[in-house]
Amino acid sequence: MDGEIVFKTRHAVGRRVAIIDDREYVHLVIKPGGDIEPHTLSQPIEFFVLAGEGQACVDGARTEVAMGDLLVIPAGAERSWTNTDEQVLVILGVKSPQVESAS
Repeated sequence: MDGEIVFKTRHAVGRRVAIIDDREYVHLVIKPGGDIEPHTLSQPIEFFVLAGEGQACVDGARTEVAMGDLLVIPAGAERSWTNTDEQVLVILGVKSPQVESAS
């Protein structure tokens, strides 16, 4: 998959594949047995599982995920990923525009 690398560890790589209408599309690949450490973003994000199986942990709650699953994560929620499969875990993340607070 082509695209600018926006995230990389020993076990995972994320590539920005498009920005359309203020939404950023990131293709994530997590190696078997690999993970992405807990982190947060200031904008909401949707994750579509394209291949493989694993676990998502959102604010401490673990969820089994597999191809075809969709997770919607609100802004500020802590999340992490673990690939529990023998194949790569492939996810498309769609970052929504950051919501400005009204003060």
